[in-house]
Amino acid sequence: MTSIVVPIPLPPWAMTAGDATSRRARRDGDAASSRRDSAAGMPDDGHGEPEGLDLDELYTNTYHDMVRLARQLVDDVESAQDVVHDAFLGLYRNRHNLESPANARAYLRTAVMNQARSALRRRRTAREHMAVAEPETAPGSDEPVLLADEHAEVLRHLDALPARMKEVLVLRYWEGLSEAEIAKTLGISTGTVKSQASRAMKKLTVSMRGNDG
Repeated sequence: MTSIVVPIPLPPWAMTAGDATSRRARRDGDAASSRRDSAAGMPDDGHGEPEGLDLDELYTNTYHDMVRLARQLVDDVESAQDVVHDAFLGLYRNRHNLESPANARAYLRTAVMNQARSALRRRRTAREHMAVAEPETAPGSDEPVLLADEHAEVLRHLDALPARMKEVLVLRYWEGLSEAEIAKTLGISTGTVKSQASRAMKKLTVSMRGNDG
């Protein structure tokens, strides 16, 4: 699959280049303070990043993967980047609720799915209220770099599927998740995952064969 090659922007919690360093310093200070309080028998107030969670490192290591996932769900790279921005911002705001830093990537994946649904709902609502037909938007200048022709063709057929079927296929074949992981990400049963995947593959196959004919 063609990789997303857009530059990684600053994380949503960093307004200036120096903020990430400052935030690390604050985090380290919070951790040291927490250790001192613990030794003194004082309760942890819950502030500061959870131990073992480095948001800046997570952002750098997963940004392109998350944009690639979002790109399968929304129809342009710019919207995908907005989705990922909001997902990371949600993680930052809710980082204290993570049971374990190991859950951060799964949290992000679910957040991207939810933000993509919201973006598509807003887009549909806006188009429904437009008085005139919306002119077709030309693809961005970076689209040929981001998507191979074959990949773009598959995406066109994928976009025609019902939302839930599309999500299941993206998570299964693009993200390589197991049925159990897909069920957890989407909040559905594994049986529903199986049935949705089967129906989606049949529809996709029929659509692509029809296009070839």
